[in-house]
Amino acid sequence: MRHMRCSLVLAILVVGPATSAFAQSVPRLDVSAGWQMLRGEEDAESSQGWYGDVAVNLNRVVALVGSVDGLYDTFEESAQAGNIFVTLRAETRLHTFLGGARLNLRTIRRVVPFFEVLGGAAHLSATATTTITGFVIEPETSEASDTHSTLHIGGGVTVSFSEALGVRVAVAHRRFFVDGETGSATRVAVGLALTF
Repeated sequence: MRHMRCSLVLAILVVGPATSAFAQSVPRLDVSAGWQMLRGEEDAESSQGWYGDVAVNLNRVVALVGSVDGLYDTFEESAQAGNIFVTLRAETRLHTFLGGARLNLRTIRRVVPFFEVLGGAAHLSATATTTITGFVIEPETSEASDTHSTLHIGGGVTVSFSEALGVRVAVAHRRFFVDGETGSATRVAVGLALTF
């Protein structure tokens, strides 16, 4: 019985500080930024751009996340009828602002898988320029923009190289709600992760 008590006390003395040290090693703040690609449904064209997010870790598992990103695409098409050439050039910009929760699985110190659910708004703006050659007509430019709700469900993994620096890879499904209809896309992101 005495031997068992000594073993128990020894286990508490060894495991207790280690557990406390592990809990303290969880960073208070995670910041990530990098490249992303968004591909629409039905083999639509993909758009590329940047992203940045900040996460405040409430504990070892739960974090509150704020995210912003930008995606850009350019489309150009030309047609000819006799000596007349018509060229249409369109530029689209999609900026998304999201917030939500992230769940981290911190069983391995330098490899942290995560799952996140974010919601917010996406602002789409586009500029189209039509140029006609063969006539004395000035190029005509039109602009349009719209903002709609967005849901982001995804996950990924952060692999740390050191206490403060790592790389993050993430995949997510995004759903856009526009005028009572929905559209979906797959997002892939790769970036650097900093912890503070």
